[in-house]
Amino acid sequence: MASLFKSIPDYLEKQLQLDPAQKNIISFGLEVLYSGLLSIGLTLLLAYLFGVFREVFWLMLFSAAPKGFAGGAHCSSPGRCAFLTATSFIFLGKLALYGSK
Repeated sequence: MASLFKSIPDYLEKQLQLDPAQKNIISFGLEVLYSGLLSIGLTLLLAYLFGVFREVFWLMLFSAAPKGFAGGAHCSSPGRCAFLTATSFIFLGKLALYGSK
């Protein structure tokens, strides 16, 4: 999947005659898209498997707005980011589930 997101900017560069700066913008946007989809998918899959899908879904929904403005340091790869996101939300989901009883 990652190789697909790397070949798209090359294709667009040739077809649209983009300069290097424009190609880098497209590459970065696709990397952010890939990382986000990977994190969301892994998190919801694990939430379902651990029986906390509803709790994690709501946690993710309400944390989406502040996360968009957060910035700062991130994990060194999309896979690590997805893993850290998934494990954090599963922990918070379990905490919410047990705290509500």
